Amino acid sequence: NYLEIFAKYHLELNNLLSNLNNLEYLFAKDFSDTQTPHKLILDLEDNLFKIYIFQGNRLCFDRHVSCGFEEIIKALGKKVQINNKEFELKAEAAQKFLNTNNLFSQKKEIEPFFFLIRPVLEKMAIEVQKSLHFYAKRTMQNTIFEHAYIRGDFLKIKEVAQFLAPQ
Repeated sequence: NYLEIFAKYHLELNNLLSNLNNLEYLFAKDFSDTQTPHKLILDLEDNLFKIYIFQGNRLCFDRHVSCGFEEIIKALGKKVQINNKEFELKAEAAQKFLNTNNLFSQKKEIEPFFFLIRPVLEKMAIEVQKSLHFYAKRTMQNTIFEHAYIRGDFLKIKEVAQFLAPQ
């Protein structure tokens, strides 16, 4: 009985159905390309990083990691020095900064901010690598993902795909 399983693991039925409905909607709307056999979807929320693997139209793997957009914003709130001046971004300014500046451009005035969020992004990249490794071991096949789709708060970070692609 599913309700007993939900109760045993303290799962909320509404959240589960909500997540599945959101996934179905996103997949039907944006990822319905049947030419790509495997799809990797990376979805970032405030406190959660979600990793989904679809094979065709079937969800085969789903992992949620306790690391989200707020952790990136918090990292940007640390003090940084640029040209002997100290800067510290408040949450609203950090969000605007992410939206308007390419942190991956290696510009001298932007680079210190990249180094603040780099550990968070690397943590996310490692979680993706671990998930892909686990998926490959479980399916016993070497799966190639031609595209990774980013969703949610990743879209608030200008050019984030530039960082995630080689990872």
